[in-house]
Amino acid sequence: MNYLTEIKEKSNQILSFWSSPMGWVPNSAIDKLTAARLDWIKELTNCI
Repeated sequence: MNYLTEIKEKSNQILSFWSSPMGWVPNSAIDKLTAARLDWIKELTNCI
């Protein structure tokens, strides 16, 4: 496996984990995660 594939896989795992924080993180953190545009970061990562 090459490094780019590893980066994509790890990034997608982390972004998937943080994409559904409702119910287990404070509301202030949910606001920050929403503002971070995780969906956009995931798309950029997949463009590598």
